[in-house]
Amino acid sequence: MTESLPLIPVPVGACRCPGEPHPDGDVVFLYPKLGLEGGIAVQTAIFINDDPTQRVKSAYIALVDNGIADWTFSNGTGDKIPISPATIRGSLPWMEGGSEVAMAAFNQYAEVLRGGPLAARPPQKTRPTKSSPRGRTSATST
Repeated sequence: MTESLPLIPVPVGACRCPGEPHPDGDVVFLYPKLGLEGGIAVQTAIFINDDPTQRVKSAYIALVDNGIADWTFSNGTGDKIPISPATIRGSLPWMEGGSEVAMAAFNQYAEVLRGGPLAARPPQKTRPTKSSPRGRTSATST
């Protein structure tokens, strides 16, 4: 990631860590720019899904999974909870910060959704054809 740019803080509500060590609430920090792997993950989510609803869901998940750089969530012994897709899902329910992080990631990385080599989906494939004595016909013709 770009180390010279500051991380983007996203407040996610009251501290939910054991012992509540963050009186100002928990914060998730996003990278200022989505990295190569994240961009590829988002573009792939857009490219491989034919269902528009699934495409949006997969793109949002890729944005969040690849956009989180740090957070304040700890396990009660002072150790931060490691960031992974599983811990993101467990630590950020939709109504407890997940929606805020998803929207912040969307707003921060929206250009990835509009551009890139995979954003322009190829035309739908047509049915294969085969030759016949009468010329080219659909593969399903008899």
